[in-house]
Amino acid sequence: MRPTRNWRHTWCFLCFATEAVYQGVTNVRFDDSEDSYGMIGGTISWTLPENMENVELFMPWLGVDDTAEFQKRATGMSLFNVNNNIYAYAPETEFVARPTNRVPPWPAFFPYNGDEPLLSIQVHTRISGNWQTTEELEEVSKMVIHDLGWTGTSLPITKEDVIFTDQDLRCGFLGGSILISVPSGTDMAMVQSWRVYLSEDLQGNNPSAVSWDLPVSFNAMVTLPADFQQNQSTVLNVAGLTDNGELTLRKPILDDCGGLPDLPFNMSFTDQDPEAEMINGTVSVEIALEYSDQYSSLNFFLALNSTGYGRLYLGQLEPFQTQLQVLTGTRLDSRDHLLAYLNNSYGEQLFPRFLRIQDLSNAAPGASSKVRSMSFTDENQFYGEIAGMVRWVPGSVTVARYFAIYVAQNSSGKNQVQVSPEVPVDQGDEWYINVRSTQR
Repeated sequence: MRPTRNWRHTWCFLCFATEAVYQGVTNVRFDDSEDSYGMIGGTISWTLPENMENVELFMPWLGVDDTAEFQKRATGMSLFNVNNNIYAYAPETEFVARPTNRVPPWPAFFPYNGDEPLLSIQVHTRISGNWQTTEELEEVSKMVIHDLGWTGTSLPITKEDVIFTDQDLRCGFLGGSILISVPSGTDMAMVQSWRVYLSEDLQGNNPSAVSWDLPVSFNAMVTLPADFQQNQSTVLNVAGLTDNGELTLRKPILDDCGGLPDLPFNMSFTDQDPEAEMINGTVSVEIALEYSDQYSSLNFFLALNSTGYGRLYLGQLEPFQTQLQVLTGTRLDSRDHLLAYLNNSYGEQLFPRFLRIQDLSNAAPGASSKVRSMSFTDENQFYGEIAGMVRWVPGSVTVARYFAIYVAQNSSGKNQVQVSPEVPVDQGDEWYINVRSTQR
């Protein structure tokens, strides 16, 4: 089998250099003439190899992607031209393909027996009786087709298909490559080209002055220049040019600043559920747009205290989202603290923002609000007098507003006397008392 490259020899004084010359075609183009999406036909053209020695034939191959194995019916098929041939003779530079289906359902006796749409044209060269394999083709010998007649309104890719990880640990600077990786089996023949740029928000406001135009491929990539400053642009935009104009997918950027997020923001919540120990309503968040690229999510919890003890997951907001709906039927069960944690690729912030929940219920404190336990050790050595620190474990404080300490003649509260001021529920769970005999 002859190689798909011949060797050019360059002589110089006391040296001999050998340079490989690619013998495949280059600059492959396809102009669809069928205006029904899913049906293609028209002219496939190419530029001849620089070295035509022993070049005999050219064969277009229509495959599921740019790695579709040549002459394997499970991954692609040959096209027929108007003369019912599947190849062109050298030195021809065109092949006029007859109309054919490239998406299911396939007609009977169709030459392709796979399930995925056909998207890629490869032009193989026969040299000295041997066809180039798919592995031997260079990118210049293949292309993703553009199929006319598409009437859709959204791109076939998702945010997960657009991959970017910042490699520059300076805030405000981005580094690395932006990759548009199209999953296998995704029909993207409606896209003519990609345009990549940045913007200030998810509405595309204040687009960046710089943008990158990319040909359609299964792994289109642009590498950002060194010391690239985002200038408060926090959203990555991938625009696909289609027959219906330019359609855009937008994805927030995560600017890697080298550590856990710790950003200023405010939040508020007002309970709308009149039942005690039950809440519903809207959590509202205010965070500056300029910080939207420094976190990946904002997670909310109900907890027993401000440090997150006994926390219960409530929901999540992504960058640019500002409201979280607390569903009807959400129980507090003494978790009267609303906590919010910022997250990024390094993890969860150490110290959350929090606020105390005020239960809308006007009911008196019920069974759930009772103090769960208490302790007291008398430090006064005189009989008939007591002094010392009273400590207690509170119950639910979502309805209760304060605690008060009493002494009484029995456990039913007979002749009880208040011996402490009203202690707000958010100011502690202990109080020092000093009771004289006249009070007892």
